[in-house]
Parts: sequence; C-alpha cells; structure tokens
Amino acid sequence: MGAELRGEIEPCGCPTLPYGGFERRRNLLSELEQREGPLFQLEAGEAYKSGLVHEDLRAGERALLISELFVELGLDAFAPGPTELTVLGLEGLRAEAARGLPLVSASWVDEAGRPIFPEALVVEKEGIRLGVVGLSGSSDVVASRPAQEALQAGLAALPGDLDLVLALSNLEERSFLTVDFEGVDLVVSASGSAHDQPRRVGGRLIVEPPARGRYLALASVRLASDRRPLVQQPQLERSYAGLIDLRRVVTRLEAAGEDSSPQRQRMADIEEQLVAADGRNMVVLDQRALGSDLDGASPISERLAVYKEQRFQAAAVAIVVDDGELEERYVSSGRCADCHTRQMARWAGTEHAQALRVLRPRKGHQDPECLSCHSTGFGLPGGFAEPSEKKLKTWGAVQCEMCHGPMGGHPSDARVQSRLVDERTCRGCHDEANSPDFEYGNYLVRTVCPPG
Repeated sequence: MGAELRGEIEPCGCPTLPYGGFERRRNLLSELEQREGPLFQLEAGEAYKSGLVHEDLRAGERALLISELFVELGLDAFAPGPTELTVLGLEGLRAEAARGLPLVSASWVDEAGRPIFPEALVVEKEGIRLGVVGLSGSSDVVASRPAQEALQAGLAALPGDLDLVLALSNLEERSFLTVDFEGVDLVVSASGSAHDQPRRVGGRLIVEPPARGRYLALASVRLASDRRPLVQQPQLERSYAGLIDLRRVVTRLEAAGEDSSPQRQRMADIEEQLVAADGRNMVVLDQRALGSDLDGASPISERLAVYKEQRFQAAAVAIVVDDGELEERYVSSGRCADCHTRQMARWAGTEHAQALRVLRPRKGHQDPECLSCHSTGFGLPGGFAEPSEKKLKTWGAVQCEMCHGPMGGHPSDARVQSRLVDERTCRGCHDEANSPDFEYGNYLVRTVCPPG
C-alpha cells in the first residue's frame, strides 16, 4: 500500500537516504508474490507532482509514466487526489482510466451529482473478495460530496459477500477526522503526516504510508469467520505478555500476604479481550523500505531508460531559440564572474555550488530528473541538453542564472534584466518532496549574495 508518491519514480537522496523507485517496488512485489495467499496493491492518491515552477520537469509526462507503471505493476485500486486533477485534468484522468488505471472515487461528482469514477471496486484473487472505496480530497476542478456521504455511497455500491472492505483516502485531515468508518475494516490514508504506529479513528485502523514512495506499507491479514474490525496482531502479543507478567505479580503479592485485587481485575479484563478476539480477522502491519537491497534489473528498468532518453530528446528541442531581436540565452556563471567577483566568491562557498557533485555517486548527473534542479538551464530555451562532461563543466551546479534567469546580452542590452528572486523561485526545486525541511528565511541567508 502506498500514498503520496509525489512524482518520485526513482530513488532520490535529496532529503534522506536514497530509498524508493519503481524498479525496487517491482522487485519487492516479486518477493511478496512468492508468499502464500493473494497480493493486493493499493494507492491512496497524490501520486503525481504539481506546483512546479520549472516547466522542463514536464509534470504531465511524468504523471503519464507513473500511470503506465502502475498498470504495468498490476495496481488493483487507486484513489485519485487533487494533485492528479491539477496535473492531468479530468479528461486526462478519464483517458488513463480507459487505459487500465483502476481509479476509484466516491467523492467526485459531475454537475448532476453523479459519480465521475466508480465509487467502489471489488477485487477478487484466489477466492478472496476485497471491496475498496475511494475518498478523494476536494478540488476546484470538480464538485465533491461531503466525506461521510461519499463513504456511505461507496459502501452502498459494494455487495455484502466480501471478505474485507478497505477505504483509500486522500481527504484533508480536518475532513478525514469527521468520518465514521463504520463498515470499513482498514483505512489507507494520505492525510496528515505518516505515523510510526497506526492510528485508530472510530475504532478502525488507519495506515498512513510514508510519502515519496520510499517505503511501502504492508498488511498481512489472517481471515476468520466474521467481519468485525481487524485486530492488530502485535496488540494481542502484548496482551499475552502482559497477562503472564500480571500472573507473576499476583503470585508474588499473595505470597507476601498483600492485596492483589487490582492486578486480578486487570488480568480478568485482558482475558476477556483475548476471548473476544478469538476467531477474528487479524492483521500484521509493517513498513518495508525500498532500499538498495532491492536493486536489480526488471522490465521497469527498460521503460525508465526509454523515458530518460525521451526527456533528453525533448530537452534538445526545447533549448533551440530562433534568432530574433531579443532572445533569452544562458551564458553560465563564468561570464557572470567577469563583473560580479564578490558575488561569485560568496556563491563558491555555498551548497548551490556543489549541487552537481552530490549527484555523481549515484550517477544522478546523467538523469534528466536530477539535472532539472542540480544544473542550470537544462532543457530551457537557450540552455543545454546533453549531459556530457564538457557541458556539465559549464552548466553544472545551481548557478546565478538558475535563480536570476538567462542573462545573455547583459549588460550591453538594457532590456535584459535579472529576475526577482522570491520564495516561489526557490520552491521550484525546494518543494515538499525533495526538500521537506525547506524554510525560506533560513535557506536564504545561506545563499544570498552581497549587493553590487
């Protein structure tokens, strides 16, 4: 189970250890498929990446690739979120659904109040029938039902002979907390921050997979005869251990002639809970890091290589500018240093100047996804497209023009003016996915140039 992939298709070490990636996901799924019982794959939404300032990141193309990879991996259900609508639009999502992306949303409705996508899905494997209801966050693109109403509509669309019912949610946290999940066995949520331990809302377990696809949440379920809410296996193990400890305490107290009635009452309470749990559905929840132990070629590898080559080809087309009276072109920091020596001296000591070097250990300097933010002018008009050592020597690192814009013609042409740098400029790369600890004021003082 996953949530909030946020456009990450390969391991990215910008904020943390380089975990994640579709190749590793495929290899983990291959491991899990060897276990006994059917394997269901679920995504709670916010898988695409939006809010990009640098157009060369081509969010739409990356979103289409992610959809294609989900289908390739055999995803069983995907609750689209507001980001999916922002990047592809409603018609784009409909097109992806027609290509096999299993979208489910009881929240989004058309002008007549009819659901745009299936409100619920039934997935059956090896005789196990799983019902899935999708709850999508609100968006300016489409109308949305109230959260509780959407859940009830989704549950009403499911048959009664199911082994488990799950809800996939990317509702905003304040809406999510108002929902009574009666009738749902397990909730996979992209709202709020991931928690080390599952929460419970209305008695239901809430699983919140870590964002950016660095981990997958795993739920191993033992089905019993009833459909009461799932019991988490570690809770029962702790109860048994607690019961044994209490018996030892009671024995010691009674041997000393002391009152053991509080401990005996606690023992009775635990025994009652264990009896009630007998024969119920149980679940063991875990998180699996998509680390280097899962490296290895797969069919996904070939598709990613094709995508990168397409990105480089597109960059080669995008950098071409027609001759004209005034054309923006990048000139590199070598030219800036001719006049702005104090600023260049300051820049050379910043992390921006080392932005390309940190990519080399993982060969990120040959990855178009990384070059968009760790170099200057990649895939932009008047910039560069070929990741050769000669080009990277000129354009590598976050140089002056990355923030201030292309300065070809400056200073002789007065029409060429540097771009105003503000927080929006920085967030073109320091977004939530790749720079989760970004704080504009603190980062600015580490990079700001002296005046002049």
